[in-house]
Amino acid sequence: MPLKNKTKFRNWTQADPANNLLGPSRDQVEILTVCKREQAIPDLLTMVGRTGRTKFHTDLLNPLLGQGLVEMTIPDKPKSSKQRYRITEKGHRCLTNLGARKF
Repeated sequence: MPLKNKTKFRNWTQADPANNLLGPSRDQVEILTVCKREQAIPDLLTMVGRTGRTKFHTDLLNPLLGQGLVEMTIPDKPKSSKQRYRITEKGHRCLTNLGARKF
């Protein structure tokens, strides 16, 4: 059985024209913006119009977590029903840098 490819985190916090990394998606920017206040997964799913948690985690949330732009409120229990997500200082800087861009 072939091994599944692990998701690579796109590093768009620093410019890298050789890799054509254009920046976060609109949904990721929206997640960063609303995570200024702690948010639960169901709220984030509704906000970006998604229904599938797995795809949401893979495509949107895990890259933000991997870049350190968003953090869990209960990192020791990632599957807790009380788990919330909030923006980090690095996430705030990223939003500030993206402020002039139009999405």
